[in-house]
Amino acid sequence: MKNKIKKNDKLKKSKFRFLKLFLTKWNITFLFIFLIGFGFYTYSSQEVSQKNYDIIDKKNPLLKIFKNKYSNNIILMKEGDLTNDGIADLIVIYGVSKSEKRMVIVMGGSNTLTNSVRAPIERQNIKFKNIDEKDEMEFIVSGYKGSKLGYAIYRVEDDKIIDLFGEGMDQCC
Repeated sequence: MKNKIKKNDKLKKSKFRFLKLFLTKWNITFLFIFLIGFGFYTYSSQEVSQKNYDIIDKKNPLLKIFKNKYSNNIILMKEGDLTNDGIADLIVIYGVSKSEKRMVIVMGGSNTLTNSVRAPIERQNIKFKNIDEKDEMEFIVSGYKGSKLGYAIYRVEDDKIIDLFGEGMDQCC
């Protein structure tokens, strides 16, 4: 009987010893930082389309023009005056398939669509930036494909998307 009790005591002590070794101050800190980092990664890798989709009115005529031509899943949209004509234009990044995303612009003045160009696969972002401070507004599109980052600077000329400069877009699109 005493042997069984001693074995059970040794078993309990060995379990607690393992927990003491595992749950040190540094391990708990590392685990906490890892969980926070994983949470941020999960949040940032989600498509941000819903947030932007809610901002732009669903009855927007530019959005209707896009939907008449494309039935694809909208990933990201951003509205702004790209041609400096005082009329808003709509940039749309949409999904063709899981491994292919494209971008097109609905021109507000003429109600036409530009040519479609490749877009980043994941975590897309669009920023307006008047780089040369001339008539047309440039815009920067960036994103990822896995861990590969890419970005490109575009401008619209004669209803066509012109690639001015880019880095890594061939790897993230």
